[in-house]
Amino acid sequence: MHATAVGGIEDLLAGLDDLLPTSRQFDDLLCNLRLDPAIPSLAIIHTLIPPSSSFVVAEGPDCEADQQGLGVYARGVMALLYSYAENRDLARTNLWAFRHFLALAIYAEELLEVPSLPNPAFSRVAAKDVLEDVIIKVQQLTTYLLTTTVADDNWRADVVMSLLNGKRSSLSGDLSAFTMDLIEHAQNEDDSLHVRILYTVLQHVLRDTSREEADQWLLLVRRLERNCKSVVFIERTSS
Repeated sequence: MHATAVGGIEDLLAGLDDLLPTSRQFDDLLCNLRLDPAIPSLAIIHTLIPPSSSFVVAEGPDCEADQQGLGVYARGVMALLYSYAENRDLARTNLWAFRHFLALAIYAEELLEVPSLPNPAFSRVAAKDVLEDVIIKVQQLTTYLLTTTVADDNWRADVVMSLLNGKRSSLSGDLSAFTMDLIEHAQNEDDSLHVRILYTVLQHVLRDTSREEADQWLLLVRRLERNCKSVVFIERTSS
């Protein structure tokens, strides 16, 4: 009986991927959402919010959502989040979903901070405790994934040197590839959301870097600034 129950749970978790959008579909869903903050005054709380001249204040109706206030993107990401929070091995082997967890946490925070304005992922009827629970679970997974998904001690130096040398696909290892993908997303999208996601990750992974390695990362950021204006705020915040 116990073996049957365990097998049923494993089958359910394994079948989750068949019920939810693929990683590419999640990417498409996110790119179709508003990627700028709701209002410039959020810069008082979040230093990475760009100046008011670079975006317009969010306005219009709420996003299309269910009775719980969850839009399509929020429902899909939350299904993965709650599943992976219970089975962290799945989270470690599906790091692509981590970017979406961080994005959803940013949207949840924003609705709590400015509940009077429309939100890309939630409608204004979303319960406060649901939004707070999303944020807490993402914070817990962030700490876990960025401290346990490390291949070797030199992975950060390898990543920054590979990027400085233009060899973006030369590294193996989940966290190395994930960090490089985040940097590419931030550069290609050039929006506030992806820069905030990148900054959250770099805050964790660069916490105990040497001065020499930190200088290499600063050099990389300055190179990225040439084609990605949003990255400028990472350097200003870190300096």
